[in-house]
Amino acid sequence: MGSWTVSILVAIATVVLVVSGTSWVPDATHKCYSGCPSGFFRHNSSCYVVPRVLVTWGQAVVYCRALNSELLTIETEDEQTFLQKEMLKHHGENFWLAATDLVVEGEWRWANTMSPVLLTFWKPGQPDDIHTAVDGDCVTFGTTGWSDHHCESVQSFVCERPRV
Repeated sequence: MGSWTVSILVAIATVVLVVSGTSWVPDATHKCYSGCPSGFFRHNSSCYVVPRVLVTWGQAVVYCRALNSELLTIETEDEQTFLQKEMLKHHGENFWLAATDLVVEGEWRWANTMSPVLLTFWKPGQPDDIHTAVDGDCVTFGTTGWSDHHCESVQSFVCERPRV
């Protein structure tokens, strides 16, 4: 998939968000942390926010960029463990990650950088999109690990930005 295709997907997701009338509401359970915008919570050098809306993977990418952040990338075991515990505080079962194999099937990459996903936390039997009729090109994480999902399903999501 070329960069123009990704641009078209982002543009379509933007239109869908505007038409659907959804809105972002910060989680009031998190206090302000030094170096993070209001509504974000901190861990190490990153700030995170969990918007209270269910969206497709493409919509999640657009939402996060509108918040001057990116859809979540998990790059260390410490970050995975922290976020699994943090997500227990929220009502979603699965949360979108920036990982996708939309470009080349089976080659998981972070959508915001197109760098390969080097460290993974797949649930047993995952990814399983080659064994199902619905192609699971996008990744969610939950308290028990990662799963591949159809990108057009709606899920919760987490946005991440560097702490300043």
